[in-house]
Amino acid sequence: MTTSDFNNLHNSQVECEVIGTCISDVYVFEHVIDSIDEKLFTDYDCVKAYRILRHMYDDGKKPDFYEIGSVLVKDNVSITKFMTEYHADLELTEQRIDFLRNLSMRRRVASLFFKGENIMCDLTSESEEWHGLLKEIDDVLNNNQGEDVQRFSEIVDSLINDVAMRKEDKGEVGVMTGLHIFDARYGWHGGDLVIIAGETSMGKSTLATTVAYNMAVNGVPSAYYSMEMSAKQLAARIIARKTKVSSSMTLYDKLSDDEFNRVYDNTLALKDLPIYFDEDSKSNIVRIIGSARRMVREYGVKVIFIDYLQILANGHGDNREQLIGDMARDLKRFAVETDTVVVALSQLARSANAKEPSINRMRGSGQIEEACDIAVLISRSSKNSDKAKLQIAKGRNIGMASEVVMFERELSYFCDFDQNDPNAAYVEKNEKLPF
Repeated sequence: MTTSDFNNLHNSQVECEVIGTCISDVYVFEHVIDSIDEKLFTDYDCVKAYRILRHMYDDGKKPDFYEIGSVLVKDNVSITKFMTEYHADLELTEQRIDFLRNLSMRRRVASLFFKGENIMCDLTSESEEWHGLLKEIDDVLNNNQGEDVQRFSEIVDSLINDVAMRKEDKGEVGVMTGLHIFDARYGWHGGDLVIIAGETSMGKSTLATTVAYNMAVNGVPSAYYSMEMSAKQLAARIIARKTKVSSSMTLYDKLSDDEFNRVYDNTLALKDLPIYFDEDSKSNIVRIIGSARRMVREYGVKVIFIDYLQILANGHGDNREQLIGDMARDLKRFAVETDTVVVALSQLARSANAKEPSINRMRGSGQIEEACDIAVLISRSSKNSDKAKLQIAKGRNIGMASEVVMFERELSYFCDFDQNDPNAAYVEKNEKLPF
């Protein structure tokens, strides 16, 4: 291979098209930004633009044409270089990225050939140089061919190690929720898509905030995206169980001195709970997933709550059912890729004939059931009832079950129901979960 051949292992036009699409299309940008890196680009203007895009992404911003242009112009680069009259969708952009990745791989291999040729022609070269070259070649091959392939024996060894560690009470279990129906089955696990479903006013959001609180007091970070409530309203709900002052009173009433002191003192004690909100990324599922990726990377978030799916699909007419199915599958893929738990809330259609909720009444799409690992149904005999039934209607790897729990309407939380002593519903001990 000649030097001119090596110089041909790049394509500035495709590099500019990828950068241009990321600048102009937020949907594509948030889907591909984690799959590209600086090594894909040989055009230095593209490298500069990529660095700006990466910085914006890491700061939780969407690409802004004018902001990027103003930064580039300081380096004498015109943003018009990345403008094209042909719109590239996600699939085409991913194909272009694969093409650039292939070229990048070829450049690395070619550089190793040049290095090998120089070592071979240098009669003073020593064996260590050859060993170093062979290691570099091995690294290239391992980084690009079958790096994720694992033998069955390796998986079995890992599985046996997990079993042995748990036998000694040293192994990892799932994320504990603070509710027996889930924690008796080892909690929720990374990669799980959990659907919480119920009719209107059955307590879906309350169950989600209950679990988020229980996890947070045990140091498990979570992110909460609500299309119905603001972050301040959610915070008022979360602290109500500790302050013993209802969220509506905290938000809107003039409190007595005693109530104010309870809210003030207990809120100070809870203000460092690892629960995160992003009010600017709730408009669609793409922005939520993009925001959640940043939460996982920057704050170590383990659980993502989305409240709720049907609102995200509003206004899409005949495509609504397909959209909900696509969202559920996207969330499942995200959970697996990031090893997080995704908890999505879903509305159940009302039924005059059915007294019990059922999984096939999820509004908008039966595809939600196919995508999820765990489907939890909530029901109460009436909206004023202080008891609720939680039913695991689908439990991949954990089975199905149902339990009665206490529902504290005024203070907005669920807790386990002690059938022997209904008045001793749940007692927090040093803010630790009882399981």
